[in-house]
Amino acid sequence: MLVPGNDEDIDGFLYRDEDEVVIGVNRDRATVRRRFTIAHELGHLRLHEQGQVHVDRGFRVRLRSGVSSEGTDWDEMEANRFAAELLMPIDFLRDDLKRQEFDLADDSELRVLARRYGVSTQALAIRLNGLGYSIEVVTG
Repeated sequence: MLVPGNDEDIDGFLYRDEDEVVIGVNRDRATVRRRFTIAHELGHLRLHEQGQVHVDRGFRVRLRSGVSSEGTDWDEMEANRFAAELLMPIDFLRDDLKRQEFDLADDSELRVLARRYGVSTQALAIRLNGLGYSIEVVTG
């Protein structure tokens, strides 16, 4: 469900009860962001027992924030990892990187690979870093 972008802070939500599940995303976000948000909310649905409504307000993928290192944001980190694996499966990424020589320091080549998976270059860089590849995460 695409929801109006009335609240700029809301990326998506998950509503569930005994009879139905609804995932909503902010329609004003970029397509790659909406895809990641949907995958993230699916992570919450699959992995976490929460109340009826879960709202993600501008969730951010954090590499090493104070909150992340304390483990107090565990559900969000876990939902992000679920989304990353769903959208960028480890076996597919490794096969792509073996099959074709990518210069991962080259932004244009990183963009090509990100487009292949329908994700942002930042999400791809974070995923590759998590898999042991050395990629500079560029923001902004």
